[in-house]
Amino acid sequence: MSLNELEYIEIVDSDIIDDTVEDSNLQGRASSKNQDQGQWLNDQDWLKLEKLIPNYYGNYTIKFNRPIGRVYHTDGSVTDNVIYAVIGRNPDGTIKYAYPIVKPK
Repeated sequence: MSLNELEYIEIVDSDIIDDTVEDSNLQGRASSKNQDQGQWLNDQDWLKLEKLIPNYYGNYTIKFNRPIGRVYHTDGSVTDNVIYAVIGRNPDGTIKYAYPIVKPK
């Protein structure tokens, strides 16, 4: 992934999602937590992205120029081929969370 694959980066607020959850559990999790759950199509995308975003504490919304994941909604529906992701960094610069979203709030 190169820098020109990113359209913009902005700071936003978001909740945490564990990207290691099995597909079959994501719909139940979305319903029980009453919040959408994002899943990566390729875990390597967030690893590459981690190297490109600023190494500062905060939450970043990134728009890709290609599909990077799917989102399971609380009503049981699924949105495939989403192009946005949210990544949060801890105060020490390490990754706290990273997951796909339908679009920024």
